[in-house]
Amino acid sequence: MKILPIVQFENLTKIYRLPGFLKTQEVPGIESLSFEIAEGEIFGLIGLNGSGKTTTIRLLLGLIRPTSGRVLILGQEAAKEHRVRSHLGYLPESVSFPQALTPNEILHFFARIDAAKFGGKKKLEKTIDEVLSIVKLDKAADRKTLSFSKGMIQRLGIAQAILGHPRFLVLDEPASGLDPLGIVEMRELFLRLNRELGMTILFSSHSIGEVEKISHRAAVIAGSRLQRIMDRGDWNGGSKKTLEQLFLECVQLKISREY
Repeated sequence: MKILPIVQFENLTKIYRLPGFLKTQEVPGIESLSFEIAEGEIFGLIGLNGSGKTTTIRLLLGLIRPTSGRVLILGQEAAKEHRVRSHLGYLPESVSFPQALTPNEILHFFARIDAAKFGGKKKLEKTIDEVLSIVKLDKAADRKTLSFSKGMIQRLGIAQAILGHPRFLVLDEPASGLDPLGIVEMRELFLRLNRELGMTILFSSHSIGEVEKISHRAAVIAGSRLQRIMDRGDWNGGSKKTLEQLFLECVQLKISREY
């Protein structure tokens, strides 16, 4: 039996239509995007601002509908099949929580969205304890988030994203605004989620060094189009080039073609 990839982008295109004074302006978000993500991968998405990374993630999550093409999660179309989203966990770039609430209270609130998934109060309490321990917030479970650092808020965001034990975790700029120690802690957490819990991870990042350290493969997006997909052997193997060098080559080639 053929094993399906966990995610398939099939000729995915999103054109934004912006109303203007005389006519509607069409602006490409992403064009003709096609690639797959295998279960168990950590997959990095890198590109300049406005390249199409966020549009790709929104299409994957079913938050916006494609102009053409489709994105499949476990063989089902994300934009049409709402149930498939129960396999997803998501951390947006900017995450915030009510400062008067504790991690325990916040996770209980999110659990109500899909209460049947947790099978009763005892199981829910155990699950919350487990995810807070995974993100190293168990000792702060009953502290109000008002006193939390940026790194602690990010870790609470991860706890919320993995609360339902998703198979696929989507992270949009997860290290944004973190100090060097926070970045290291985030990196170690992602590796643990992947290795110990078997979660497939897609994350976008401006930090090419972080993508280089933990990704099995990475995609470069520039000018709203996929430029290249590379695996670890490309930046750790015979090419003797860093991922940053390979990324710059892709972007500069794209720019030279346009001018």
